[in-house]
Amino acid sequence: MYFFQVILWYLFFIIFKIGFWAFNYDYFDGNTMPSLGKIIFKSLRFDFSAIAMLLIPFVLAIVCYIIWFKKWILQLALFLPSMLAFLFEIGDWLYFPFNHKRSTAELLSIVGGSGDFLVLLPSFFREFYYIFIIAFLLITLYIFISNKLLNYGIKSLTTEFSWKKKALYISGFLVLTSSFTLVALRGGLQLVPINIRNAVEVIDAKYAPLVLNTPFSILHSLANKNLEKLDWLSEDELEKYATIFHPGFKEEGDFTNENVIIIVLESFSKDFTYLSKNETHFTPFLDSLMQKGELYMHTYANGLHSAEGIPAILASIPSWMSENFTSSIYGSNKIHGIASLLKKFNYSSAFFHGANNGSMGFDVFARNAGFDKYFGRNEYPYKEDYDGAWGIFDKPFFQYSLEEINKMQEPFVNCIFSVTSHSPYPLPKEDAERLSTKDYPIYGTIQYTDEALRDFFEKAKLSDWYENTWFIITADHTSPMNKFNSSLEGFAKYEIPLVFFHPQKSQENKKVDKHVSQLDIMPILLKKLQYPNAFYAFGTADLSSGIGMMAEINNQYYIKDRIGRSLIINEQDQDIESYLNDISEEEVVEYQLLWKKYQAYRQLYNNTLITNSIPAL
Repeated sequence: MYFFQVILWYLFFIIFKIGFWAFNYDYFDGNTMPSLGKIIFKSLRFDFSAIAMLLIPFVLAIVCYIIWFKKWILQLALFLPSMLAFLFEIGDWLYFPFNHKRSTAELLSIVGGSGDFLVLLPSFFREFYYIFIIAFLLITLYIFISNKLLNYGIKSLTTEFSWKKKALYISGFLVLTSSFTLVALRGGLQLVPINIRNAVEVIDAKYAPLVLNTPFSILHSLANKNLEKLDWLSEDELEKYATIFHPGFKEEGDFTNENVIIIVLESFSKDFTYLSKNETHFTPFLDSLMQKGELYMHTYANGLHSAEGIPAILASIPSWMSENFTSSIYGSNKIHGIASLLKKFNYSSAFFHGANNGSMGFDVFARNAGFDKYFGRNEYPYKEDYDGAWGIFDKPFFQYSLEEINKMQEPFVNCIFSVTSHSPYPLPKEDAERLSTKDYPIYGTIQYTDEALRDFFEKAKLSDWYENTWFIITADHTSPMNKFNSSLEGFAKYEIPLVFFHPQKSQENKKVDKHVSQLDIMPILLKKLQYPNAFYAFGTADLSSGIGMMAEINNQYYIKDRIGRSLIINEQDQDIESYLNDISEEEVVEYQLLWKKYQAYRQLYNNTLITNSIPAL
């Protein structure tokens, strides 16, 4: 009975793997992709490990059945885990383009810990109805076949067993299934059990999600939430290659007391602006602003999710682990957020986000980062501006934010985070016909939010505080929707716009060619304000030091230095030698330096979060 179910589960895992590949064909297609048969073979250990975990309740249910002969116990222990596992697996067919990895335990916090999921469910039904039909058909097929196998297995377990026979049967069954479960869970007889990171040992990291399965990824990330303390480098080496302590900018002059408005645009890839290497762009107003302000030509997000981008922008804290910082066990650690730092100089502050309150935990993070007030969908007074999915349309919400900012005491620091350019890409009725783009609906919402930004600035110019304000415009991450595949691969999938604009101080057409990331935004801003106090940040305002960018995905680290030299490092690699092939002797030293910086920042990150050692403000 048990092993029939194991085989059935494995056959369905193969079906799910083929579906995952088919729905994400554009991402995985390429000359270097192994055959599907080879991928299925390399997946064996990961698939059977997940199956063994998920069938543990069924093992216990069989024992209970032998004692009490209640079929519903078998069905509950079998069908409930299978339905959950299959739903998460099928859900990843659509979710993968947004994060380019198998879902981990952080997905559970999105589904169960945020109101977004239930609110968005109706729009998911409308947009992806075919996925729900496929899920229903596959689950129904599984239950039908599984029930047949269950009935067949039950026939061999007669109620006429004596207690002695029952004891012998149970003992033999437990020895056999426990042996299988133990070996399958560990992924073999090797010394160390397999984990998510082992996928890159059997296949190129780009195809690691095909080898893995979603239940395995979720269950293993649940069991491995703690960061590992690292001791790669000595204290002297750490100080040489990286620092998160910054003494402030007293030497720059007196603190300026200028206002700050940080505008974070949802899913605004650099490729949507005039900086695109492609012919089309959709942001005429942002383009004009980028030519009036201080434009950073090579800016990178430190992740592919909003919950990774916002902490990086507002507190210079990355998510260099398998889940984002805000939903991790370290999410309540002490941090130096921009609002907390400026509060020392009597700044008022607010975080504006038109999404449902509680979305991605941003309301909680905003408090931790020092923001006095949070304005979300609940606070917004005009319910007719709700988009039916994520929150309030950007145009009215930006104007509402401006009205609230006008009521605030100066100096102030505020963050406005847009929502309309997020899937399912809704548009107001009055703009839908003019801006709708059938094949790539995000393009229309990008244009709409650019217009919302234009309207915001046109009205903000009339406010007394406008001339004394720094505006920082950037994005939380890039978009997974783009007709140009080159913009969805490699480092390009992290490229975002960044401009610092001040009506009185900005030098027109000033371009910064150094490579920067979201982590550098807060330190650069503090330098412009001539902030005199010490603070902690993983980025830096000194663009001759630090790193250009670093992001983690699929247990790989994408890293660049300030002039664009790059490495993609597997997490378990212990040295740089394998990366030095085909590199000139002159550059070997620079790549060895980049490797040391990678080690230093990862060690600082892990050990700082583990010990919660950033001092309280």
